[in-house]
Amino acid sequence: RFRHEAEVAVGIDSPHVAKVFDVGAEGRTLFMAMELIDGWPLNHVCTQTIVAGERIPPEVAVDIIDDVLHGLAAVHEAQHPRTGERLDFVHRDLSPKNVMLGRDGRARLIDLGLGQSRLQDWATATGVVMGTPGFMSPEQAYGRRPDQRSDLYCIGLILFELLTQRPYID
Repeated sequence: RFRHEAEVAVGIDSPHVAKVFDVGAEGRTLFMAMELIDGWPLNHVCTQTIVAGERIPPEVAVDIIDDVLHGLAAVHEAQHPRTGERLDFVHRDLSPKNVMLGRDGRARLIDLGLGQSRLQDWATATGVVMGTPGFMSPEQAYGRRPDQRSDLYCIGLILFELLTQRPYID
C-alpha cells in the first residue's frame, strides 16, 4: 500500500492535494517526504467550531468542498508515471480527517493510502471493508468494489456534516 500510494501521489500536481516530493528507504525503513501543510485537519475544525458554539458559514463550506473536488479531480485523473495511462484511482477514505485546511485558506486532500487503481498489483480481500465508518458509499460499506462515484458520495457526506454539524450516518 505504501508503494502504491507513493507511485500515485508523486505524479499528482495539484494545489488541492498534498504534494509528495520524494519516496525511498533508509535501511528497512520506508519514508515519504511530503509537503508541510500549515493548518488543521477538517475534522478538528468541525469539532472546534461546535465546541465554540459557532457554525461554519455555508459559503465557507462550499469553498472547502470546491477545493476538495478540485483535488479529487486531480486524483481521479492521475496517470501512470511511465505510460501516461489513466489509473482510474479511487481514494476510498474521503472524510474530514483526510482533508487539511491550510492557513492559506486552501483545502487539500491527504492520505491516498487506502486508494485503489490500475497501478496496484495486489487486491483487497473479497468482503473486506476499508475506509472510515460513516463516510463510505453503500457499495464500499457492503464490501463491493467502489468506483470514482463512491468518492463523490463521500464528498456529499462531508458537505452534509459541514452544513449541519452532525454526521449523516451515526
